[in-house]
Amino acid sequence: MPKPKRGKQKKFGNLSHSDRLDENRMDDRQIVDREQLRTRSNRWRERVNEDELAREYNPADWTEYPLGTVLSMLSGHHYIRLEMTGEVIDAGVRGVLKHGIQNTTTVVAPGDRVHIEPLEDGAGSIVAIVPRKTTLSRPDPMRSHLEDVIVANVDQVIIVSSVGGPAFWPELVDRYLVFAGYYELEPLIVINKVDQAVPGELEDIRALYDEQLGYRVLFASAEKSVGVEALREAVKGHSNVIVGLSGVGKSSLLNAIQPGLNLRVQSVNETYGGEGKHTTRMTTLHPLGMGGFVADTPGIREFGLWDLTPEEVDYYFVEFRPYLGMCKFADCTHHHEPGCALLAAVEEGAIAGSRFESFQILQNETDPAHERPY
Repeated sequence: MPKPKRGKQKKFGNLSHSDRLDENRMDDRQIVDREQLRTRSNRWRERVNEDELAREYNPADWTEYPLGTVLSMLSGHHYIRLEMTGEVIDAGVRGVLKHGIQNTTTVVAPGDRVHIEPLEDGAGSIVAIVPRKTTLSRPDPMRSHLEDVIVANVDQVIIVSSVGGPAFWPELVDRYLVFAGYYELEPLIVINKVDQAVPGELEDIRALYDEQLGYRVLFASAEKSVGVEALREAVKGHSNVIVGLSGVGKSSLLNAIQPGLNLRVQSVNETYGGEGKHTTRMTTLHPLGMGGFVADTPGIREFGLWDLTPEEVDYYFVEFRPYLGMCKFADCTHHHEPGCALLAAVEEGAIAGSRFESFQILQNETDPAHERPY
């Protein structure tokens, strides 16, 4: 929900000049119908029906156009790696592909497989997009009713956190795990900078996320070359996306598993709790020498969950599932109701308090009545 602008507001400023009314002359007969105002103010959101214009993708229709994968995008330029030659070319998007767009700001995203029409100057034009298998999305930062696709066609999410600086942040890890479950992506939790861990910290993380919840957890240190070979083996042959807070060492880990990437690395700022600056400025797909791709994304401090309702959030906390449907009230929100099975499980220690706190935060954020934090 957009925040109202500060300061004095001009009444009906969204109307055309001819429709504006002098508030000094307004009387009951001149009051503009609220629904009329709402319609005019929302006109910019109108789109044509994409179902009417969408063309079903048939590979046989595009055999004469080379197939490639979008590696990155910047200011209207799409850098495509052609599958047959490995050549990377700069391509624009054919205008017809933008027709019918209704719910997204992203016509083409990193990770998309696209057909290219080569141009005489060595560049290209994207003429068709292969339907996406998966997407990593968030609500657009400026227009939260629209989907912003961060990367497409990944099958594994590498969730990187750290100990020391920045400190381990369970709520962000839990939020990525919910996303992975919702979009049926395989998650791998990587804890970096293990050489900075305090006694017992790594054991607690393993006990909760590995032993209790059943997620894969890998401990690593890019600086000390710990866990690098295990991570290289885990990403081999997959279309991966690596996510996590700025400063946890995502770029350092990628440099370690793929020599020659030379991704920019910057030290964290200890003054502000060890958080890093955003050294990754845009999502970029990197082909891996051992097979597959890895997408490096900008550090996301507040990761939004696209198209997830409050009623669905509890299912994606895997340890909650045995208790769902066991509450006294069918519409239990698991916040304060008597007879709530989840609250009872937290009190008994069957559900970790940190996980339940993450659930409540995410449930509030997915509620349309609450403003999203970005």
